[in-house]
Amino acid sequence: MHNPDKVTLPFGLGFHQYFFRPLLPGGKPEQCLIQVPAREYWELVDCLPTSVRKPVDDVRDLTQPRKYTDLRSMTS
Repeated sequence: MHNPDKVTLPFGLGFHQYFFRPLLPGGKPEQCLIQVPAREYWELVDCLPTSVRKPVDDVRDLTQPRKYTDLRSMTS
């Protein structure tokens, strides 16, 4: 996104990936692993990015595979 003006331009972008879990017939949700190679995330206020990038904390760290059932909300 490029803003050619000097006035702040509100902008939000979201990729909402949805997957059935388990992925295979007969599988179990507790067998599903989640991994994301991100070391930063964008801070959100009222569900909109503030342009502030923060380091991933322990709750959001998915650089190593984690069990789906061990994850808790990462929206705060």
